[in-house]
Amino acid sequence: MTTTAAHYDERKLYLAAMEEVTAGDCVPYLNNADDLHKANVHLMTSEEVSEALQALSAAPITKRKDQLLDSDKQAIKAAIMESIEAITVLTHYVAVLCKEYMFSWSCMWKLHRQELHWKQYQN
Repeated sequence: MTTTAAHYDERKLYLAAMEEVTAGDCVPYLNNADDLHKANVHLMTSEEVSEALQALSAAPITKRKDQLLDSDKQAIKAAIMESIEAITVLTHYVAVLCKEYMFSWSCMWKLHRQELHWKQYQN
């Protein structure tokens, strides 16, 4: 099946399609052109991934639910939020680099799926 997004191989269309299908429960398209320069996105990605790793380390996920204090729940929520921020910036990082260096967004995702299948994460 050919879609408009696949035909144009444009990240904006893929993200717009995800947003429509999920009613916004997905990676939002960042449309500030100044922030989408490859150098800016590279630096933002490094910063957000570092923040996510710090938050993941602070999240007490080894505790059972009945052992969690309110502060533990807040640490877990912070880890989730930092992870979402990292997912957003990583998605844009991949998109910007694909466009800048003329890699197909679609082909890169197909390669990723092949690797997941090879590692038996998917049937």
